[in-house]
Amino acid sequence: MKIDNLAQPSAIASASRWSITKQLAWFYTLATSAMLILALGFLYWILATTLDREDELFLINRVHALRIILQEQPEDAKALEREVSDENVGLAGYQYQIFSRILDESGHTLYEAPGMSREIPAAVFPDLSESANKPRKWRSANGKIYRLVATQVEPSIANRPKRQIQVALDETSEEAQLSRYARYLAAVLLIGILVSAVIGIVAARRGMRPLADTPRPLSASLQANCMSALMPHIGRKN
Repeated sequence: MKIDNLAQPSAIASASRWSITKQLAWFYTLATSAMLILALGFLYWILATTLDREDELFLINRVHALRIILQEQPEDAKALEREVSDENVGLAGYQYQIFSRILDESGHTLYEAPGMSREIPAAVFPDLSESANKPRKWRSANGKIYRLVATQVEPSIANRPKRQIQVALDETSEEAQLSRYARYLAAVLLIGILVSAVIGIVAARRGMRPLADTPRPLSASLQANCMSALMPHIGRKN
């Protein structure tokens, strides 16, 4: 076997150095990507949770306002009609659009927001016996997304009929904002992964540069030691 055919130590060191560089760059990119995913996912979760809580609080306040009128002014039809029909007057240009309906004990509609019967039928609201006043989301036929809540109001005066309250909150614009925010986060994540990969490669190469700058006498000494260690094995094979 010819000695010239043996791999040179410098070539072995170069290949080893390149392999280590790739591993360092890969681990750096992987760690950075994991941190970016966790951070961006946490930001999205915080935003979605905050908006959900705000919507639920908005619905609770609206139901509470209607409940007070029904219990304190049950015979004031004008106050009830005005409260239901003009509820969005102060919300012009705001992301919230609210729709309320008041029904009697048998489910017959007494008062409701303009256009609500066409957009949000009474049948789509949670059942009073099962909902436990928990809101739920519902998508209409034209693609709008609503958060619905239904509750029953006990009369404050004996022998007075019970009333039902149905309230719907339009969350279409809010869902669009969340989707847009998710796309932005995905773009930031992709750019962050690409940038971290480039930085990882540059940092790994700079970190391995001292190995490439090893003095030639030391390389020659390493080569001689390797050759002296290999010679007995070469003699046996020949």
